[in-house]
Amino acid sequence: MGKLFWKILAGFWLALIAAAIGVGIGVALEQQARFDERLAQYEISPLAAGPYTRARIAETAALMRHAGPQTTMRVLSERGPRAARRPVLVVDAAGHDLLGREVPPQLLAQARAEAIDDQAGDRSAEADQDNTATALPVDPNDVRSAAHRLRLADGSEYVVFAGPSRGNPRPRGPGPWSPWLLVGAGLVASLAFSAGLAWYMARPIRLMRAAVRRVAGGDLETRIGASLGSRRDELVELGHDFDAMTAQLQALIGAQQRLLHDVSHELRSPLARLQAAVGLAQQDPTRAGAMLERVERETLRLDELVGEVLALARAESGREAGARMPVEIDELLADVADDARFEAQPLGRSVNFTGAAPGATIIGHAELLHRAFDNVVRNALRHTAEGTAVEISSQYRGDRIRISIDDRGPGLPADERERIFEPFTRGPASAGDGNGFGLGLAIARRAIEAHGGRIEAGEREGGGLSVRIDLPMEPGATGKA
Repeated sequence: MGKLFWKILAGFWLALIAAAIGVGIGVALEQQARFDERLAQYEISPLAAGPYTRARIAETAALMRHAGPQTTMRVLSERGPRAARRPVLVVDAAGHDLLGREVPPQLLAQARAEAIDDQAGDRSAEADQDNTATALPVDPNDVRSAAHRLRLADGSEYVVFAGPSRGNPRPRGPGPWSPWLLVGAGLVASLAFSAGLAWYMARPIRLMRAAVRRVAGGDLETRIGASLGSRRDELVELGHDFDAMTAQLQALIGAQQRLLHDVSHELRSPLARLQAAVGLAQQDPTRAGAMLERVERETLRLDELVGEVLALARAESGREAGARMPVEIDELLADVADDARFEAQPLGRSVNFTGAAPGATIIGHAELLHRAFDNVVRNALRHTAEGTAVEISSQYRGDRIRISIDDRGPGLPADERERIFEPFTRGPASAGDGNGFGLGLAIARRAIEAHGGRIEAGEREGGGLSVRIDLPMEPGATGKA
C-alpha cells in the first residue's frame, strides 16, 4: 500500500478523533451549562425559608451550640432522608458541609452575608415554634431566622442555612450547546475535511486530464511532473509514469519519422536509376538489353530494401511467425557459424565458434534470433581483414548468457559505436561500397531487445570491433561453463 492510502486513512482517522473530542467538549460544556442554570434557577432563596424549615434550622443551630459538631453530625446522619424538600446545611469556615454534601457557592455567600448570630437565632427559633403552634401566617419578608452563624467555644465558626430545593427544576429550552448545534458543527467539520481531501486528490487528476488532451492533440512535449509540486504519493508516481510514457511516445514517433525519411531517401536512388534506364532504352533501342539488366538489378535492390524494412518493423514490434518456445543458444550459434563459413571461404576469411555455454536456453523466436546473430556475424565478416577470422563465443554470466562476436577490422571510434545500431547508419569503411542499407545491426538490436536482452559494441583488444550480446536465460537452464 502506498502513501496515498496512508494519507486517506490518517485523514479520516484524525477527523473521527477530532469529532469525538469536539463532542466530548460539547457534552462537558452542556453539563456545566445545565449545572450553572440549575443554580441560577432556584425558585426558593436560601434565606426565604418557610416556618417548618426555619424551625429545623434553629433546632440544628441549637444542637450545634450545645452538643457540638460530632453529636450534630451523628444526629443528622441518623435522620436520613426527610420529607422536607430542602435540606439543612451546616457549613464550616472552609465551606465544607458537616455531612460532606454539595454546597453551592452562591448560596453560601448569601447565607454568610445575611446570617444572624446565635443569640438572635434562639429568639427566632422560639418565634418559629410559636408561629407553628398557633398556625399564624408568616410574613414572607421576615427571613432573619433562615440562616444562623455559630461561634463555638473552640473558636470555630459555622453557618446553618437551608440548601437548594429538591423539587424538579422548571422546564427550560435548549442550551447553547444543544445536540443540534453539535450535529451542525460535525457537519461543517466533515464538509471542510471532505472538500480538502477532494481538492487534494482532484488537482493532479485535472492536471493529468489536461495533459492527456494536449498529448492527444499532438503536443508530445507535455510534462506534468514539475507541476505536481513536492507531494509524494501514488498520484505523483502516476504523473512521472505519464511523463515517461510521453517521452517514450515522442522517441518512437521521432524514430518512425526518421525511418520514413531514411526509407524515402534510400528508395529515391534506385528509382532514379530505373527511370534513367527506361529513358536510355527508349532513346537507343539497341541498348535495351543492357538497360533491362540494369532494371532487374535495381528491382532486386528495391525488393531487398523492402524486405529489410519489413524485418526491422517486425523486430521493433517483437512479432515473428510462430509462438515463443525454448531456444538453445549454442545450437543456434553453430548454425549461424556454418552459414557464415560458406560465405567466408571465397573472401579469404574464416569463422570460429566456441560454445562455452552448453544447455543455455532462452524463450523466444528462433528465426528472429537467427536473423539477429546472422546480421552481426555478416557485418563482422564484411569488415574483418583478409586472412583473419571472426570469433564467435558464448559464456554464462549469472542468470544471463553473453555472446561475443569479434572481428579484426578497422574498428570504430567511441562516438560511432552506438550509432551503428540506428537504421540506415553505415560505418566509415562501408559507407561508399554500395553494399547493404545500414539496417542489419538495427534489426539485430530490435530483435535482441524484444527478447529482454542488450547489445553493444566495443573495442577489441589487438584491434577490431567486438559486439557483445546479453540475453536472459530460461529459469533452471543455468549450467557451468
